[in-house]
Amino acid sequence: MSTTPLRILVADRDPETRASLYGPLEGAGYRVATLEPDAKALEHVARYRPGLVLSDARPGDPEDAAFLAALRRISPGSRVVLLGAGTGAPSDGRLPKPVPTEALLGLVRRMLPREEAVA
Repeated sequence: MSTTPLRILVADRDPETRASLYGPLEGAGYRVATLEPDAKALEHVARYRPGLVLSDARPGDPEDAAFLAALRRISPGSRVVLLGAGTGAPSDGRLPKPVPTEALLGLVRRMLPREEAVA
């Protein structure tokens, strides 16, 4: 099953981070879901196949590493951007926390070009 380019999942433990990313992304025309990086987030990925997943999952943490591996297995076409510090996991990009709005929107525009989003 293919991904849905205009859908973005923000899978972050911090509710303030989820809220701060939701507004600018929704305002830019994306369909955004915000969840913690857990089984519910993986269910969301399986159901909606977002074009992009933004997550604070830490590759060095065994639970987070399992989350990232499952995410890639469930939806290999979804692009993954890791938020905050951390290295060691394959990803399509990284953004610092707190996430600067201009950097966020620039990265999303590069990863999810509008021409892919023909509904």
